[in-house]
Amino acid sequence: PALHFFCALASGVIAQTVVMPIDTIKSQMMLGDGFRTVGERLKRNGVFWLYRGWAPACAGQGMIMVLQMPLIEEFRRLLGVEAI
Repeated sequence: PALHFFCALASGVIAQTVVMPIDTIKSQMMLGDGFRTVGERLKRNGVFWLYRGWAPACAGQGMIMVLQMPLIEEFRRLLGVEAI
């Protein structure tokens, strides 16, 4: 279970780190600003702008994965389903 906890937490942080730039651009586009504003913000604020809000997003994603993955493993074990 400690191994499941740390692996689940790591997978949540890694997944959020990979998806964060895409999510930031999508959110900017949903505001109606378009790619032009995204380019201007990248020039003004640098690449780190894409990771704005990373810590709260990782905290949320990490906790979801910490709960979800051990539950999935336990259900898999109870149902007798082998790992893929």
